[in-house]
Amino acid sequence: MTTTRRRSATTTRRRSPNGAAPLVVDRRALARLFGCSLRHVTELEAERVIVPLRRGRGGRPSTYALDAAVPAYLRRMTEAPTSGAEREARARRDRAQARLTELRIAKEEGALVSREDVVLAGQALLKGLQAQIRALPRRLVQAGVLDPAREAAAAALLRELQIEIARWTTLADAERAARASGDAAA
Repeated sequence: MTTTRRRSATTTRRRSPNGAAPLVVDRRALARLFGCSLRHVTELEAERVIVPLRRGRGGRPSTYALDAAVPAYLRRMTEAPTSGAEREARARRDRAQARLTELRIAKEEGALVSREDVVLAGQALLKGLQAQIRALPRRLVQAGVLDPAREAAAAALLRELQIEIARWTTLADAERAARASGDAAA
């Protein structure tokens, strides 16, 4: 029959540089002393509230000097405790940083374009469209579709069209114009 040996919390004495013998405990004993979980001890270590004398490696637990860990833990507990509001603020900051990172990556991959680039592209497109609209009466005359005597009237109608389009300030204006032209065509 095989028996499993449970690793127990150990407490040992080591001499400190000043000659005093500090009490040294492992993570499990420290958690039991503080009345918290092993995970909380890990969080305290990550936050540099408590510093191990020797970090655990290869199954060997970290060890802590009680003469340093207890006062540090008490200072932490008597300071303004991390309230839910502070944790939430930290979480919001972390989410915002993650969102900024996602946006930066999307921009670098070309999946996101800056507003300025969109506006410039739209302006270039409209300038080209306006030039094509202004040239339309002349091209219709050259193609023999429009009588040369009516070229000026066609140009005037297209100028009115451009003025009307220039008055649009919202998408709703463009949609109203599209519905009105659809009604006129019917």
